[in-house]
Amino acid sequence: MADINLITEEQKEFESFDNIRKKLSVVSVVLLVITALGTIGTLGYFTTLISARGALVERVEAASQKVNGLQGVEELIVVTKEKASVADQIISKRSDKVKIFNVLATLVPQSVSFSDIKVTQGKIVISGRAKTSVDIAAFISALASTKGAEILTGVSVDSLSSDENGVYSFGVSANLVR
Repeated sequence: MADINLITEEQKEFESFDNIRKKLSVVSVVLLVITALGTIGTLGYFTTLISARGALVERVEAASQKVNGLQGVEELIVVTKEKASVADQIISKRSDKVKIFNVLATLVPQSVSFSDIKVTQGKIVISGRAKTSVDIAAFISALASTKGAEILTGVSVDSLSSDENGVYSFGVSANLVR
C-alpha cells in the first residue's frame, strides 16, 4: 500500500521541534536535580566543617582556660622554690648543734664542768671549772684531737685562773666547722 502522507511538512517540523523541546525540558530538569543535589551535598559538607570548627574552638578555649588556671600555680611554684632555696641556704649556714654537743660530751673529762656555753655565728665560747690543771690540759687536748676537729677549729684558751682551793676556772673559744 502506498503511504499516504496526511501530515504536512509544517506539522512534522513542529512535532520535531516539540520533541526537541520535550527532550530539552527533561535534560533541564535532570540538570536542575543534579545541581540541587550538589548544592545540598555542599551545604551538608560545609555544615559538618562548621560544627567541627566549633568543636575545635571549644577545645582551644578549654585548653586556654586550663593554661591560664595553671599559670597561677606555676607562679606559686616559682616563688615557693625561690623561698625554699633561701631557707635551704640559711639552714646550710647553721651549725648542727646536736652534733656539736654530742661530740663535745664525749670530749669532756669527768672533773670538768661548764658554767656557760655560747654559740654565735660560727664561734663557740665555753666557760667552766676543772679540779686540776691536768683536767684542763686533757680537755684542751681532746678539743684539738681529730674527734674534736670534726666540730671545732682554732681552739684557744682565752682565760685560765685558779682560786685558793685549787679549782681552775677557764675560758675557751673555737670556730665551728660547718
